[in-house]
Amino acid sequence: MNIGQRLQRLASVVILIIVVMATDTSIAQSYKSIEQVPEQVERLTQMTKATQQIMFIDSIVVPKKNFLEAYHLSSEAGRIAPYSAFFPKQSAKATTYMNALNNYCVYALSNDQGETSLFYRECLQKEWTKAEQVLGVNDELQFQQIDYPFMMADGTTLYFAAQGEGSIGGYDIFMTTYDAVEGRFLKPENIGMPFNSTANDYLFVIDEYNQLGFFASDRNQPDDMVCVYTFIPAEKYQTYDTEQYTPEQIAAFANIAQISQTWDNEQALTAARQRLQQVKTSPKKTLPEFSFVINDHLTYHQLSDFKADGNLERYRELTKLYKNYEFVKDALEKSRNYFPKATKEERPDLQREILTNEQVQHDVYLSIQKQEKTIRQAENTYLNQKR
Repeated sequence: MNIGQRLQRLASVVILIIVVMATDTSIAQSYKSIEQVPEQVERLTQMTKATQQIMFIDSIVVPKKNFLEAYHLSSEAGRIAPYSAFFPKQSAKATTYMNALNNYCVYALSNDQGETSLFYRECLQKEWTKAEQVLGVNDELQFQQIDYPFMMADGTTLYFAAQGEGSIGGYDIFMTTYDAVEGRFLKPENIGMPFNSTANDYLFVIDEYNQLGFFASDRNQPDDMVCVYTFIPAEKYQTYDTEQYTPEQIAAFANIAQISQTWDNEQALTAARQRLQQVKTSPKKTLPEFSFVINDHLTYHQLSDFKADGNLERYRELTKLYKNYEFVKDALEKSRNYFPKATKEERPDLQREILTNEQVQHDVYLSIQKQEKTIRQAENTYLNQKR
């Protein structure tokens, strides 16, 4: 770094401190040394005030190169590992999420210009497809770097870390959901504090089966070290009551100054720690459980139960149909609930949207019925031939 760059960098720090102190002195005291462009200051201030109320049950500092070892997930939540762990013949090192069915993965790739986007691959007929870009996440190249994806079990909620528009420094954690009607993900949103900071924050994971969450941060850590936090996922978004907590206390919660300060429910804390200990010591299931009725006397509970040719892939497509149906169902419910409140100008478009989604829901329902019937017929034919 030359002298001119150093002076410019120092000037940005001074400007930031002055602006933040003028905005909110208590918040400024928690961020005396950050280096950000001025337009990030207001975002930082507002996010600090809107810090989500979260209980952290554990934190562990580990070498960054080994940080994945601090994540303890049930098999139902999928797996996270370097790309080469899933595809040994390929050298990509990107952190990769693999779903519980072992037939869908998502990871980051950079092009020759250094532009990074998320890509996914699917396993069809025992063959992995070529990588395709995850549409909607970085179409406008608003993020300079993207990595550390995680997909919720619903197959529609995606978390990732990125540097760029909407961040407050380093990698920030963002969330987006899949729009089945448009066939792409919606505009990503910063999930805020305490998960994000002016340092690098990444690999946000929620294990719904064990009701545990994890994420990593290098805030207040030496070089090459990272802290992995374990928390209880909140059932609803709730910020700290400003009548109960001072601005200084809220800033401390935003920074995760001490995880013990978040222990406001001893029973929930103990139960969560027990779940964490159990998942650490329990053997991993290789296949998820489910229930699919084949006939009056037989119900399948594992993917390995399917024996008829093509039925494993048919069931995978069926799970997608289930998710699409629920997505459209939720969209319809929201539209119908909003309709009585809509203005006269909004109602024609809203009505067309409702009618369209009703037709989509009906079509998906028919597809589900057809797919279930096809799977049952193929499996029963196979079983009868084997008798």
